[in-house]
Amino acid sequence: MTNGTGSQPERPGRPKPGSLSRDHSFVGGQWVPSGSDEVLPVTDSGTENELGRVRSASTAVTDAA
Repeated sequence: MTNGTGSQPERPGRPKPGSLSRDHSFVGGQWVPSGSDEVLPVTDSGTENELGRVRSASTAVTDAA
């Protein structure tokens, strides 16, 4: 990707803390309920800041994927 001038690549910005939250999993081209109560943190590996939380997928959802 370029910045529109063709001279430098675009660098997407980092997600803002708390901006990543998901209760569903993308399976077979669709968003489906994750089927689990377990919630996992999403962290920025460069800063170790928590960006959000996602639900863990259940075994049934993982098998369907």
